[in-house]
Amino acid sequence: YNRYTGGDNYKYKPLTRAEYRCDIERDSGLTKADNNPNSSFFCIHFAHGCCSKGKDCTFLHRVPDEYDREETTKDCFGRDKFFEERQDMGGVGTFSRENKTLYVGHISTSPDREEIVRKHFEKFGDIEYIKILKDKAVAFVQYKLRSVAEFVKEAMYGQSLDGDEVLNVRWATEDPNPKVKQELQKKAEEQVYSAVAANLPVIGEYGTILDYEYGYQTMPDMYGNDQNQYTQSESLVTQDPQYSEYYNNYYSSQYGVNPEVFQNNLQYYQYQYEGYENQPVYNKPITETVNNTNQIAEDNTKEKGIF
Repeated sequence: YNRYTGGDNYKYKPLTRAEYRCDIERDSGLTKADNNPNSSFFCIHFAHGCCSKGKDCTFLHRVPDEYDREETTKDCFGRDKFFEERQDMGGVGTFSRENKTLYVGHISTSPDREEIVRKHFEKFGDIEYIKILKDKAVAFVQYKLRSVAEFVKEAMYGQSLDGDEVLNVRWATEDPNPKVKQELQKKAEEQVYSAVAANLPVIGEYGTILDYEYGYQTMPDMYGNDQNQYTQSESLVTQDPQYSEYYNNYYSSQYGVNPEVFQNNLQYYQYQYEGYENQPVYNKPITETVNNTNQIAEDNTKEKGIF
């Protein structure tokens, strides 16, 4: 429990050799999770090489690939992530930044140690790079997919390579380079944005509310017209207080206003924008609002023959 959730007992737990090991080619297979579209998490016992349920397991028995969805706040095994990483960089990890790089300690110091590390770690997925620290038994392995890194961290912890070493696999610390920090922060923000956008409902033909918020300038309006043709009229509304008042009255006339007032205002604005400001009939729009609910009800009863 402490190993996964960030407790303090890890300080006193020695690194021991794992009893089992996951062999991808031998152990991978179909389970009940493959027939359930809602099951998208992987079996952590399978990663450790000791799942006793086999085909009856409700989690996936394989390595994640690019077609699997990556949850922002959960790892590939379905465990909740935390805002900050553990002091020893073990456990589930954090959701505040995307980490695909593993720290692999206690490797051999042989001249071909990079080839040895690659041979054992590339079985799980595509590797972007492997960095070996000179004169130290430490390697950094970065995977293409974050979910694969999460899987390998559990699968290779306490394992050995070609010798008798016992690997210490944990998350790599953050790169102190400011440019790298900025890029990681940007990727994390994009990941959070994508996760939020994926859960928003679709509205209309253009997508979610975010698509309308950021894409309205490039969209055609409901009549198929170009947005730029309204620049002149909108500038009049924003620059001249009189036009602003008429503009607001015009749109307010669509809600609970006498239809005659609405038509007069509509014709007035038509003359105004066509350059007929001096027309005597439409010298000023009618802004009076009336409550014609009772009149409408009376007209309906007359039509039904009550009076």
